Amino acid sequence: MSNNNFYVIYYFKDEKIKVPIAVSSSNDLSNIMFPQRSFRDKLKKETPDGSDIFINIINVGTYLLKTNY
Repeated sequence: MSNNNFYVIYYFKDEKIKVPIAVSSSNDLSNIMFPQRSFRDKLKKETPDGSDIFINIINVGTYLLKTNY
């Protein structure tokens, strides 16, 4: 049986430095890309106002997390 988990780092950029704010793993890619509102709100509290939050899915790619929906 293979392990189909995606390993994820959520971060924001402080000038040129990537600042991690959460890590997780999941086999549900849609839940990673579109996390529940409570999790998005928690991430937003950990970042400076107006900062973009990025999702780095290891061995897949990096994406911008939409936090305004």
